[in-house]
Amino acid sequence: MYGARAIDTIVSKVQNSEGDDIAVLLLGYEPEMLKMLRESNPGLQRRFSPESAFRFADFTDDQLEALLRSNAATVGLSWAKPSVCKEAVQLLVRERIKPNFGNAGAVNELMGRVKASIAQRGDAREIEMSDLGLNENAAGGSAETETLLKEVEQEMAGLFKGEHLQLHFKELAARLSQQQKDGQFDPSRPADKVGSYIFVGSPGTGKTTFARLLAKYLRAKGMLAGDGFAEQSALNLQGEYLGQTKKKVDDLIASAPGGMVFIDEAYNLAGRGSSLFAQEAVDQLAYCMTADAYRGKSIIVLAGYEAEMNAMLAVANPGFRSRFKQRVSFPDWDSADVVLYLQRRCEKEGFYLPDAARDVLWSALKQMSTRPGWANARDAEWVWDELLGARAIRLADAEEEAARDAAARATEMEQDVRSQFDKIVRRRVVPRSSPPPAPPPRRLLTVEDAHAAMGNFDALRPLPPIEWQQNAATVLGKLRTSGDDEPTGAEPPTPPEEARLREMSPPIVQTEHEVEYETEREAEIEIDEPARDDSSGESVASALQATCVELGYDENNVKRKELVAKLSGCEASRDFPPDIMGLVCAKTRRTPAEVLDELREQVTGVTQAMREAIYQAEQEQYRKDTVIREKVMAMGLCPAGFDWHREGCGWRCNGGSHFVSNDQIPEEL
Repeated sequence: MYGARAIDTIVSKVQNSEGDDIAVLLLGYEPEMLKMLRESNPGLQRRFSPESAFRFADFTDDQLEALLRSNAATVGLSWAKPSVCKEAVQLLVRERIKPNFGNAGAVNELMGRVKASIAQRGDAREIEMSDLGLNENAAGGSAETETLLKEVEQEMAGLFKGEHLQLHFKELAARLSQQQKDGQFDPSRPADKVGSYIFVGSPGTGKTTFARLLAKYLRAKGMLAGDGFAEQSALNLQGEYLGQTKKKVDDLIASAPGGMVFIDEAYNLAGRGSSLFAQEAVDQLAYCMTADAYRGKSIIVLAGYEAEMNAMLAVANPGFRSRFKQRVSFPDWDSADVVLYLQRRCEKEGFYLPDAARDVLWSALKQMSTRPGWANARDAEWVWDELLGARAIRLADAEEEAARDAAARATEMEQDVRSQFDKIVRRRVVPRSSPPPAPPPRRLLTVEDAHAAMGNFDALRPLPPIEWQQNAATVLGKLRTSGDDEPTGAEPPTPPEEARLREMSPPIVQTEHEVEYETEREAEIEIDEPARDDSSGESVASALQATCVELGYDENNVKRKELVAKLSGCEASRDFPPDIMGLVCAKTRRTPAEVLDELREQVTGVTQAMREAIYQAEQEQYRKDTVIREKVMAMGLCPAGFDWHREGCGWRCNGGSHFVSNDQIPEEL
């Protein structure tokens, strides 16, 4: 409010006429100054033309070095070696990458730290590396970077199934080292030779974890000047009106200056049926990656499922695709990987996992990993927690049973104890010191713990697709025949054989046995009974469509976007939302396992239809807003003549100074 009045006063006093006896200087950062001239009183820009402005560029490397030497000489200091001064310049160059570099102020700040360090060394008058906070003998050149590299090395060593990631670090280090030797490294754009990344992999394969490690490693290597790490989902970058998406992208990139920006589920940025907001996000990302403020200074990482990411990049702007130089794939975990991970966790935390328990875990996980929703490392962590939980329950039950037995025997033993107590006291010599404490009980994870953990896991995951069930029934049928010459329908296995199968994989074999039994029973029904009429249940396609409408996902664009986010990845291996799966099963009168494959086939069509509906609604809203915007401008509420945009429950001019609520707009608009 008061700023606007001050500008109006300046406009009224400054006329740029001959003979004026006043000179007004407007000083500030260029982007903010240009924004003020563009959005404030139009007369201000006519009086202070941006084209005739004096622009003060940042100091060059040579100018920074000259200023450092002059500052040191003024206080009677000298540089121990020319390389010390060069390193001081490099420190300032790294600071120059960040916004609002202080130039001479940054030099004074650095020299202030140098003087304080020299003062602690008594009468010393030479500036050494240690005064700059550097150490020539430390990895990375300073104690801070050496600590960072050690942290990265330790975290990488503890990263399971990360051999290919360690190889990437090794190759990256060799390439960067050679580029520095060849003089191809530009300190003002240190990340330029690294480039931005594409991460592809299933859920739980470590994409986010590795991104944080990579940012820390590149900072230690001097490729990133800032320590910022910004993380956001692609859907959250899309605004609710045109222009909002651009600001969201700008804010995200600006939140990690000289650092790393991680965008998850990036396949939502483009593709068939993508909204205007998604395209706006892509365009703004491409702009930011080429803008002088961020090019070669920040690194962007796009992450998501491999198939969806490939599809997104195939239809995205070619200029956008070409800006990502690096690609890292994260492989899925199989049952052997999970068991090996659990074994290492046991060794690290002092547990013992016997071979029999490992066999139970491997047998169950081998089939669990084929079920929908397999989450790799997340599921491995979940199984570990279930193992510890099962062990805790087993020990608690054992303690409770032991307590009951002790209470039952207490009455019988009381008299015996009393009669013998005096004899024991007389015969025993009181020890001079307390006996050593008993060793702690062995931390054992038993076969029962493994059964309990995998039983919970089996309940968490839905049954596998129909094809897997048929394959399981066929394999079990072969196991039930005594030889190749025996006809089908032979007698079931003998009890010892059945017991052996149950011991191999109790939860899974039981499921297979039930599948086989149901398959045979259905065959008998087909022969003995007339065909069953399934017309009472809806088709999966119509059931899914009706479910989306019934749950309100087609009411407005907010709900449509929510549905697209929920179904993203469900066409591959992601779990369906419980509300959708439950209602579809109720409408089709079928089980989740029976509708799963057909439901996955419908996902692409539904999401495309939703995106098309979002696009059409946005276009229609844009046409309506255009009419209202023109009428509001005609009302003359903004003297500067700025355009208008939606804001909350009304409209605001692009200059930001004027607002009109929806109630103030004539009803005919």
